Amino acid sequence: MKLRGRANLTALMLDVNTLILQPPARPGSPADSPLPSGTRLLRARRRGVTVTAIIIALAAIVILGTVVLPQFTSANKESVESQIKDQMRYLRTQITVFKAQHQDVAPGYPGGAPNGRPTADAFVKQLTQSTNLYCDVRPQNSADFPYGPYVREMPVNPLNGLASVKVVPNNTPFPAPDGRTGWIYQPQTQQLEPNSPGADSSGTNYANY
Repeated sequence: MKLRGRANLTALMLDVNTLILQPPARPGSPADSPLPSGTRLLRARRRGVTVTAIIIALAAIVILGTVVLPQFTSANKESVESQIKDQMRYLRTQITVFKAQHQDVAPGYPGGAPNGRPTADAFVKQLTQSTNLYCDVRPQNSADFPYGPYVREMPVNPLNGLASVKVVPNNTPFPAPDGRTGWIYQPQTQQLEPNSPGADSSGTNYANY
């Protein structure tokens, strides 16, 4: 009787141990086939290695982000600065060419009257359409309107995404940039600046480009 009781107790303990250590059976897999203790230990180690590998990978991504992201941001800013310098250079060149072909009158004066009040509309049309000697405009070239167009369209200021122009009247101080238009231009002096406050990556004000 004692031996039979001990055998029953041992069997009960084995059943409890199996319930605790054996992982739940997956659907469709035999539920009465407990894994050997070595297999359970190996799986536990593999899970530990997997978690460690994930932590290491996440840490590497964070470190890489702190190194690469600032460099990418800096490179993107320098690209925008280079783009706006090229646009300024091109616009200034075309303004000079227009003046040379229109009796020394810069674009921006309606009807080519340099003593009149310049407008943004006249400036844009005179650069983007065909003109005659007197700064009148037409959509297309003809024998009477042989000049231009000097630009296909007004370029967008990449710093603020605007292509509009603020034109400064004659004998008026050149304003500080306020970011409300893409460009600031004064026909009387042919001064052209990006309407962007602030400075570039080298500390140079955009207004001094």
